Amino acid sequence: MRRSLFVAGYLLFCLLLLEVALQFHYRVVAGEWLVRRTALPLFFAPDEDTGFRLRPNLALSHRTVEFATEIYTDSAGLRVGAAGDEIPVTKPDGVRRMMLLGPSFAFGWGVDFEDTFLERLREHRERIDPTLRGRLDNVNAGVPALGPIQQLAWFRRDGIRYAPDLVIQIVYGSLEVSEEYSEGYRVDGRGYLVPRDSSEGRRWLGALKRSAIVFQGWRLFTRWRASDSDRRAGGEIAGAGRPLPAVSPFDPASDRVRRALAFYEELQRTVHGTGAELLILTFPLSYVVHPEDLPRWSHLGVSDPESRRAFETAFAAHLNRSGILCLDLSDTLIRAAQASEERLYYFVDIHWTPAGHDAAARAVAEALHEGI
Repeated sequence: MRRSLFVAGYLLFCLLLLEVALQFHYRVVAGEWLVRRTALPLFFAPDEDTGFRLRPNLALSHRTVEFATEIYTDSAGLRVGAAGDEIPVTKPDGVRRMMLLGPSFAFGWGVDFEDTFLERLREHRERIDPTLRGRLDNVNAGVPALGPIQQLAWFRRDGIRYAPDLVIQIVYGSLEVSEEYSEGYRVDGRGYLVPRDSSEGRRWLGALKRSAIVFQGWRLFTRWRASDSDRRAGGEIAGAGRPLPAVSPFDPASDRVRRALAFYEELQRTVHGTGAELLILTFPLSYVVHPEDLPRWSHLGVSDPESRRAFETAFAAHLNRSGILCLDLSDTLIRAAQASEERLYYFVDIHWTPAGHDAAARAVAEALHEGI
């Protein structure tokens, strides 16, 4: 009995040392403790047409080790700068209105309202063209995790009433569009966005994966389960906040491309039907702009970033040839990152820093000024 207790205690002590060592390893590699890797989710409300939306009249502090922001929404669930602010549905006379559709990058996850892409875009446009000062206003309709198909449904129901002059749709990571973008989530009774298949077993696994031993074991298991051919082909990427299917050579006749093109054509018809202009804005995840991040993405399915980048470049060119205005910010963000001492993407979180929002907004403002 004594020997058994000694062996059990010794093994437990070794496991504890291994857990501490792996936790420190994760901290060095990822810049954050594994037990705190999940950011505080925002509060949502169910929506009959889109599945979910931001809760109206929200006042929320969103804090992680990388950022601290205050988030407010108006009575329609649109992000605003302060509690009590309202975006008027009726556009004021003499004003040109910009509306931004998109997921968390559009919403401005991780930055204060004044640092969001749309606010910075207004400032850069007014700086480039002083005649626009006082004549631009913004409608930030970004909703974290909401896909383009669902955003089009919102635009048809509510967005049209705001009478925008320019609609910008952000699509990050891949220009491919699918129903699964948003349909994998639901709003629980507390107002949190959770996976639709969030079973008790998955919740337990999520909690256990805060243990470095379990997390690294699960990582090795999933890498072993994937075949070598799948890895060479660049399998589906996890941890990107949206479905990113396996990369393949760009083929305009493929079902994937034709389905996406049909969506963009429908989006453009809808936007142009209101008298507004449409701009599709696309850009990559951090490992393209900050190559030093690639090792942290490798176990999530990223194995051939250049092929994915080539696919997206070809897709953006195909949209432009089809008469759908699309601006790919990949090269612009890479050059901005090389010229700046600041990161454009957070290290742990996948989103833009204030510098990233500013670099993207400056590039779009210059492109709009040049008449893209």
